[in-house]
Amino acid sequence: MHLEYEAEFDSRAQSRDVPPDVSLIVPAYNVAHYVEECLTSAFAALHGILAEVIIVNDGSTDGTHDVIMSVLARNWPCELLYIKQKNAGVSAARNLGLNLAQGEYIGFLDSDDLLMAGVVQDAVGFARHNGCDVVMGRTLVFDSKTHDVYPFYDDWAWDRLLDGSVSKVVSRYGNADLFYLEPNPNYRLISRKLFESGRLRFPEGRFFEDPPVHYEMLASSARVGLLDIPYYWYRVARPGKTTADRSRKRFDILAVAAETIEKLASAELTDREGAAVLYGLIRIAWWCGTMLPSDLRHEFYGKACEIFSSMPPSAWVVAYP
Repeated sequence: MHLEYEAEFDSRAQSRDVPPDVSLIVPAYNVAHYVEECLTSAFAALHGILAEVIIVNDGSTDGTHDVIMSVLARNWPCELLYIKQKNAGVSAARNLGLNLAQGEYIGFLDSDDLLMAGVVQDAVGFARHNGCDVVMGRTLVFDSKTHDVYPFYDDWAWDRLLDGSVSKVVSRYGNADLFYLEPNPNYRLISRKLFESGRLRFPEGRFFEDPPVHYEMLASSARVGLLDIPYYWYRVARPGKTTADRSRKRFDILAVAAETIEKLASAELTDREGAAVLYGLIRIAWWCGTMLPSDLRHEFYGKACEIFSSMPPSAWVVAYP
């Protein structure tokens, strides 16, 4: 999908000899109460490197635009591009940002979440020193209502992968546990070359759009860096968050799961890798079903059973944990 957009603010260099170290893409939709804190955290996280922040306003109807313009009126130590498009969803906003990004590495930040100060410089340095296609750091969850903070849902997989190390470089070969990491694109930096060579793009027009890109990224990465540092803050329990939606949009995960299985079935995954992918997709689908009204659950789980019983290669199922 090729969407038209309007550039509201652009402080990027008109010409340069080298690209920015990082392009950070921030899709924003109706987040007037959160986007200032989000962007301020982004600027702190990018301290010490040459970076561009690409903000894509996905047709917000609240005061998001005014808040963003107020933030951009200040003096920030990075290059900025702020664009607006008609509402098309977070995938379309991310893909538009990818099309405009110039950085050596790509990062994503949802506009109600936060990055830790200084972490991007650490990740870039580690990626370059170790020739990594992807570098990841840990995620923490924080609850907007209770203000509780706790480890992200894949913390156990991080512990298994790191095995007590403060950092590690791994690849999918011999490290099938990589595929147990949560399919969320935000807690990592990705080489732009990986997007170009793999033609990775987020599926547009759907909820729960992350699994295909996440798993394809891992399958096509030669070297993945893991840093045992708090990198990303993931907000839960805020009004209007898409993951709290209880409509038929939750059926989108089934189409996403089918697409992911179809693509990865030809990616020469090992049996254990395929089983880990299957585990992640089934877990997300089960959770989506629990969030549906009771009158839709029978239909949802019936379709889920059809997909997960017929599509995965039999070797994935045999190796399923």
